[in-house]
Amino acid sequence: FVVYLTTLNDLRKMTESKGLEFVALDEKTASEERCASAGSLLFKTWPENGSLESRTRKLLEMCKDSKEESLPRCFVLEDSASGHVVGFARLQNAADMSSDRGVAVTSVAIDSAQRGKGLGTMLMRNVEEIAKSLQFGFIYLWTNTAQGFYEKCGYSLCDRVSLSLPVFSSFGQEVEEKVQSLEQNLAAKFAKITRGLAPPGTKKKAVSETDMPDESDQENVWMRKRLMDFVASSVYFTDPAELLSEVERGVNVSGILPMMLSSSTEDEKQGCKGIQIIANVVPWQQQIGPSCGLTALRMASEALVGDSDATLVLKRDQLLQEATKKGWSSEGEIFNIGILEELAGETLCLSAHVHPIHSNGEYVMDLVNHIVGQNGLCIFPYDHSPGTGLPSQQSGGSAHYCIIIGFAWPSETSENSHDTNSIQTTVLKPNSDEKYALILLNPKAESKVAQSKEILRSAERYPNEFCFVAQHSGKKHLLVAPGKDFIASNKQLSVPTSSKHSTWVTQNMDLAS
Repeated sequence: FVVYLTTLNDLRKMTESKGLEFVALDEKTASEERCASAGSLLFKTWPENGSLESRTRKLLEMCKDSKEESLPRCFVLEDSASGHVVGFARLQNAADMSSDRGVAVTSVAIDSAQRGKGLGTMLMRNVEEIAKSLQFGFIYLWTNTAQGFYEKCGYSLCDRVSLSLPVFSSFGQEVEEKVQSLEQNLAAKFAKITRGLAPPGTKKKAVSETDMPDESDQENVWMRKRLMDFVASSVYFTDPAELLSEVERGVNVSGILPMMLSSSTEDEKQGCKGIQIIANVVPWQQQIGPSCGLTALRMASEALVGDSDATLVLKRDQLLQEATKKGWSSEGEIFNIGILEELAGETLCLSAHVHPIHSNGEYVMDLVNHIVGQNGLCIFPYDHSPGTGLPSQQSGGSAHYCIIIGFAWPSETSENSHDTNSIQTTVLKPNSDEKYALILLNPKAESKVAQSKEILRSAERYPNEFCFVAQHSGKKHLLVAPGKDFIASNKQLSVPTSSKHSTWVTQNMDLAS
């Protein structure tokens, strides 16, 4: 068996014990001699992709502007005695559609004279720890020659990702696919040119990992490895002024501010002048892979019961392992909200109940009425718009979980107000033919009848403008959108059939129930 060390210090000691040094190249460490040695290794591995001089020059230019926490960044494995570079790898951005943030390892090369000594494994583990320290949950690569080696390193086959700037993924699937199509066409043209220049009888070389692979070449395979189950929580918007500012930002993003401020009722003819906010403060976590449901449950648990119970904290950290052990998930995807209910109750010791979104009646009022009964949180499934995270209707094609942490509605006063007291909830037994939300009860809070009445009165008074304030694990910014839009998105959920979900979806399972 293999013992995987988990810290950079441990890896550094192990590397040094082998007479090697793992060096991150930057303005200080990228000397001409070191870059020339690395360039020589790259030239020997991929001679068709540039001369030795051009390789060295490009490395010097790239490393000149390299920063410790920015990408791309190059790394070398160096023989401590001779100073000779025996290994090379590069980390660069990749557009991971699950979180708009991914990393790929490219240009992995080991000196042919040093292969078979474990240097490749050592190089990969060092690079992976760097990626992990930058809080990347998955690391991607592609290969047409070393699939077996990477499988031994813990990588498995996956769908293709884009090595473009991750910002492209925020424009949605259509733009992302167009960018990838352009990359493929350019790669195919480049491959034809290089094959045409190759002398007759030249043996086929491994594709350079810095260039996009030719998708027409069936030998290319994409692989990935999970580095982390989750990213540690960060707490935002604890100050009332910060919370107010963030909700105002969310209102502007959703475009409903003019509608909220122009709202009027029979007894308020002049329109409203501000925004009333009641919300919880919930620690935020960035999801890794398609794990929005598990991450939402983890955030809710931390908000409701805190970190005082070490055993509970450990169980919270191991939610993914628990879900995969029971066969409910492979990479964090949860398409049955009943599973979240079971994890919340049996694993996290929370009082959790699935609540139906009724097929008729006042949908928003119904859900709000059952969120404000006892103090707690609501995990809510819906389709989200790429980029903004706002509710949309895509028949489950962009299914996502958020936490409803509060409400916002038009205020009749010129001063915006806020209340960070916990919101209250009650429970109804679900029916099998309806869509659902998961209600998590807060055992520490007492019912605040006056607050509950105010929320319900406002939801009834402003049926179109009453907004849910929601937090989700894709981005730290809060979502603010009319409750009726969230309800409409929830009601149309179904199992997605797009091929891009093929590695995440458990087939023949009701998405919402």
